[in-house]
Formats: sequence, structure tokens, C-alpha cells
Amino acid sequence: MKVKYLIIGSSAASIGAINGIRQADKSGSIAVIGEEEGKAYGRPLISYYLQGRTTKEKMSYMDEGFYLRNAVELYSGVRAKKIDVAKKAVKTDKAGSIGYEKLLVATGSVPFVPPMEGLDGQENAHTFMRFSDASAIEKELDENSRVVIVGGGLIGLKAAEGIYEHTKNITVVELAPRVLSTVLDEEGSEIVRERLEKAGVRFELGKTVKSVVGKKKITSVVLTDGLELPLDALVLAIGVRPNTALAKDAGIIVDRGIKVDDFMRTSEKDVFAAGDAAQGYDDSSEQSRILALWVNAARQGFTAGITMAGAQIEKQVFLPLNAIGLFGLSVATAGVNAGEKEGFTVRTERNGEEYRRIVEKDGRLRGYVLMGREVRGAGILTEIIYQKYTNAELSGDTVHSELNMRLMPLSYQRAALELMQD
Repeated sequence: MKVKYLIIGSSAASIGAINGIRQADKSGSIAVIGEEEGKAYGRPLISYYLQGRTTKEKMSYMDEGFYLRNAVELYSGVRAKKIDVAKKAVKTDKAGSIGYEKLLVATGSVPFVPPMEGLDGQENAHTFMRFSDASAIEKELDENSRVVIVGGGLIGLKAAEGIYEHTKNITVVELAPRVLSTVLDEEGSEIVRERLEKAGVRFELGKTVKSVVGKKKITSVVLTDGLELPLDALVLAIGVRPNTALAKDAGIIVDRGIKVDDFMRTSEKDVFAAGDAAQGYDDSSEQSRILALWVNAARQGFTAGITMAGAQIEKQVFLPLNAIGLFGLSVATAGVNAGEKEGFTVRTERNGEEYRRIVEKDGRLRGYVLMGREVRGAGILTEIIYQKYTNAELSGDTVHSELNMRLMPLSYQRAALELMQD
């Protein structure tokens, strides 16, 4: 079998690519190889599933007829095993070999699990990336369950929020000296930690798990400082790594992720990459890096789809973005989280849990953190970064009018722009 467009992966980048292809090519054949059973769903929603705030059916971000309407052949529950760039074909475990004219590698990321003595084969050790993970964890929990979460980043803290609806006995172990260390500055991290501690979540910071105790089922973990924590379930949420093995084995250039240009082309002709597996350009920090976020995956996929179909698209701006709720605290971040020593100008303001951090360089907004019971203005600040407006341009009515037309009511616009002022 051969198709015009073949996509490995069935999540956000894949859906973005299908939309991009169909915008430029209404009839070219498309096939998608998806390792998970069923249609694409929002992986960030698995913590909401644990909370009981959504169902598996509602987690899909496509309507029922998406694949049919776009004439997409979906190979669900099929794993890609090898990319043969010379023959322009992908070998799979269940569907034979599928040929292509253009290939998109959207293989996403995989959980990072560091070596822990005694971990292999334990039934009550779980990662937290897929619906199947959340479902397995849910089956083990009751109100008396003791849970240890290894990892105090976004994945770990969202896992804690979901698990909190089942049991309040949660301990988060984090190697860094603070939570959300890759997303927030020290003051922002402190606000989040204090909010979770008030809810009863315990933290062991500056350490990690050295070994686990128990056969088939873990009964406790021993930390690097010797502290032993009894548990009924262990959640490994340390982080993720780009899933680049297929691309690397095919001879495609891989750094931390699959190297792509501004239009998602890889080093191999007719092969593209997008999403968590790809390493592109972060416009806020002006560096090549992985931007493992749903919004970027969708935008990168759309860019790849347009380009694969032979059409042109303006260079898109990509940057780190997060908008989450944690135990009633809203957190929105975008762009760089840097300090003065790196050449950025930083301004902060705090009133209890209300916190803002504005990061600028060369007269332009490069990043922000907004926190509180609710946050306003995040959308317009993000648009300012996307459009690369200078502070001088922001003082003009023309730019204000453009932002107002793009995003939100004028009252919100003024509130957002006030965040930029001293």
C-alpha cells in the first residue's frame, strides 16, 4: 500500500497536519499510524479524568466524523517499527509496510524513568502520560491509599491534583530544590508549593528515590537521604523525553529532538517532524529547543501539513506556553523564564498568591508569569510576544486596535497592557 501523506502518531501534531494538508490538498490520500487504540484525545486531560471532571469520551478534541470527513485511513493500535527513507516506506507491526510520498514523524514523547533499584516488574508503579496510566492508577486508589509521586514538575503536580480526589495522603519527591523549576522562578514556585501544602500535599525536595522495597508490589521507597516512605502506589512523573528512535535509526539528524527548519522539514527529503519529538526554534529565547506542549504541537503539525502539500505558509512563531489550574490556583506562563544575569530585564509584583513577572529584552516582551485565583490578560500578552511588538509600538493606537480586533474586549486589553507598565 502507498499513500501520498503518511503520519506516524495520532495526537495533536497529527491532527494539525491533517488540517493543514486538507487546506491545501482536498483529495491526496492520507494515512495515520496510531499506537494507542481509538481516536486522538487530550492527554493533558487525564488528571481531570481522575478528578471526575471529564470522561474518556469527552476527552477527544475531534468530532466523531473527523477522519471520515477528511478521508483519512487510521491504523489504530498499530506501531511503526522502521522508517526506510530509501524505499519511502514505514514498516509496522500489524499493518505490513506502508509507502509514502511525504512522511510526518509525530511520535511525541516517552516518560523518563531514571534507574531505581528494585523497580523492574512492580505492579503498582505507574507513569502519567496516557489515559491507560490514569485508568490503572484509579483502580488502585481509595481514601486510605498512600501515594508517592516522583517529580514536582507539571506532570507530577497535575497527577497530585487528580489523585487528591481519591486520597489526601500524597507525597511529592522532587530532585530540584523547588517545584515547577523549569516553568517558574523561585517566588512563583514558592506560591504553588504553599498552596499545595495547605491542601495537605507533602513535599520532599532536593532528593529522589534511590530504591524501592517489595516484590511485585512496592511497599515503600528509600530516598537518597535514607528516608523511607511507605506507599500503596508509586507514580513516576519525572518528565518526558522526545521519542526520536525511529528517526535516528533512519539516519535523520537528531539532537535532543528531531532537527527541523522553520517549516518542519527534517534533514531527509520529504520527511517532516512536529510536536514533542521535534526540535525547532523558540522565538522568545532565540534558541533551538524542544517545545513539548500541546499548542505548539498543533501549530507545528499544521505548518508541516501545509508544507507537505506543497503550499506556502508564513513562518510561525513558537514559544513555551502553559495555562494550568492547580488546587484552585491559576497559572499562566509564556516565553522565557530568565533572570537579569542573562541579559533580560525582569519586573515582579506579588500580593499574597497574586503574582506577576514580566521579562523583557531589547525593548520587547519575551516572557511572563501570571498567577492568582484567576488571571486576565494572558492571551494578549502572548499575542504581543507572537507579533514581536516593541514597547514603543505598544504605545501607539494602531497596535492597540490590532490587538483588540484579534483577541478580546477593550477592557481586557487595557488590563493586560497595564501589566507591562512599571
